[in-house]
Amino acid sequence: MKAQHEGCRVHIPTWAEKAFSQICPCPAYGGDEPDSTAICAWQQIDTRFRKNWAFLKPERWTAPNDRIRQLILEIALEVALELGIGKSPQRALEAARQLDDLNNEISTKANEIEALFRQRQQLLNDYGLRDRTPGAIEREPDPYSFFGALEVVAKQSELAAWRLVFCRQIEEFLACGHTPRRKPTWADMFQAIANRDCGSIGGRDVADVHMLADRAGNRTEYSPWAKRLISRLDVGVQTRSFLPFLKNDQLADLLEVTLDAPPDKFSGSQVKGLLDRYHEKR
Repeated sequence: MKAQHEGCRVHIPTWAEKAFSQICPCPAYGGDEPDSTAICAWQQIDTRFRKNWAFLKPERWTAPNDRIRQLILEIALEVALELGIGKSPQRALEAARQLDDLNNEISTKANEIEALFRQRQQLLNDYGLRDRTPGAIEREPDPYSFFGALEVVAKQSELAAWRLVFCRQIEEFLACGHTPRRKPTWADMFQAIANRDCGSIGGRDVADVHMLADRAGNRTEYSPWAKRLISRLDVGVQTRSFLPFLKNDQLADLLEVTLDAPPDKFSGSQVKGLLDRYHEKR
């Protein structure tokens, strides 16, 4: 394997720039700035990948198109950021399991809430009822209406900057809620949430659990993270594995840059061993 070189920056294709912009840390909900630790880690990761772009040679990955190349790069950047902000592969896997549980619970609750909203609407329709908060001003937005809830939320102080920039577009969109035509309701929204395919971390990440506890082979400080990246690439998107699009040497190069490992820390033969053990545990 060639050593990583720190030459001048090379041209980064558009698809790769999209990947960098997708993974760049964003402010947490309700915040104005991203976490400082994440920003510091991201700046180092961004610089490292750009300086090693010629070393990685992503254009030689056997992916069928640039969209797949972008998704592979996004996964590598995500793993690099997990490592950079001090997460552990085991904790990331536990978080994935918790996310599965929460997604399933949200889907179940959304189904229940959808039924309640439809039952409520049936009562309003059958008996000509009007459900307004006592003393509410006529035309005051009703959060039980989807558009009314958007109007209420849009006035929150945390969204002042967004409201200032998109004031005209927001007003035009909210005006759609006052038309007599059939429009989205909360029942429709919760139905969409309930029908979402939540998926699961499934057998591939379960294999990752066993690999993280596997003491066999030439185990180093990079091994858990190497296995984490392999598992993420195997899961891919919509269960389509991205591993076939990377030769062993190419995956070794990607591991070196992603994990900021010393040159030649990974070789094609080492990667083959990692992949063999990974597939045995699946």
